[in-house]
Amino acid sequence: MFVADEAMTLADTVSLVDTLERLGIDNHFHEEIDASLSRIHSEEQGFDSSNDLHIVALRFCQLRQHGFWTSTDVFDKFKDGMGSFNTDLSSDPRGLLSLYSAAHMAVPGEMILDDAVTFARHHLEAAKGKLRSPMAEQVCRALKIPRPRFMRRLETMHYIAEYEQEEKHNTTILELARLDFNLVRSLHLKELRDLSLWWRYLYDDVKLTYSRDHWMKNMVSVLPEYLHMLYIKILSNFNEIEDTLEPYEKYRMAYIRKMVKLQSKSYFEEAKWFDENYTPSFKEHVEIRGMDEKRADELKGKVRQMFDAGKAMSG
Repeated sequence: MFVADEAMTLADTVSLVDTLERLGIDNHFHEEIDASLSRIHSEEQGFDSSNDLHIVALRFCQLRQHGFWTSTDVFDKFKDGMGSFNTDLSSDPRGLLSLYSAAHMAVPGEMILDDAVTFARHHLEAAKGKLRSPMAEQVCRALKIPRPRFMRRLETMHYIAEYEQEEKHNTTILELARLDFNLVRSLHLKELRDLSLWWRYLYDDVKLTYSRDHWMKNMVSVLPEYLHMLYIKILSNFNEIEDTLEPYEKYRMAYIRKMVKLQSKSYFEEAKWFDENYTPSFKEHVEIRGMDEKRADELKGKVRQMFDAGKAMSG
């Protein structure tokens, strides 16, 4: 691909680098791409006479993405005598799309790129209903999330199918992109499988005992005797409240259980201070007491709302 680099025009090189990046296979050509970008950056005069908005904007975006500084002056040629972008550009959706992406590589104070975003977005919004595939999909995607901010792997997934529809697509590049994408996806699926199965072996490997994530009445035996009555009463109250709720409303119980757990944790912290004769700092005291009072009010409110809902339904 890069063998005849010197024979390629700058526009061809810019397009090739863009294609490799969008297809997600640029990592296989780091050295070639770096050399090409250095050439593109050093031969700036080769773009001075270009009136192809797509290529000029694409070059600008690529150079900035790779850390090469390039001036916004390259876009001055696309403005009219009033300082606004030429309305004739509205008939070039490909160029507008590249301008829209390039404008999102702006740094603070570059007003011309702010104007470019507004101009390009306005005309792309107006044209998106008239565009054919794959340009229509690319425009809709960019208007939701500009390409420089879009997740690269998702862009690759979309662009592999879109690149095949282009008249001058390179079948070798396309085949490599498909192969690379499928191999990487297989690797990700394997990693996901391993992660989803980790818990099966956690208890054996780390020697953890099984812990319950919900309250059960028969678990009272594992608590200290002085907590038996309190635990049973709390559980009974929760069951009573839950019985008043419709099936689709029972999700509320998860929130009130969480509040009780947090409130109990605060009480436990204060009990530890008392038992250890510890004098908390002002900050510690305010944090615990403040959260105690806040949670207590929230807990009362939630319980009251549930009882009111239950009475309303029974009435």
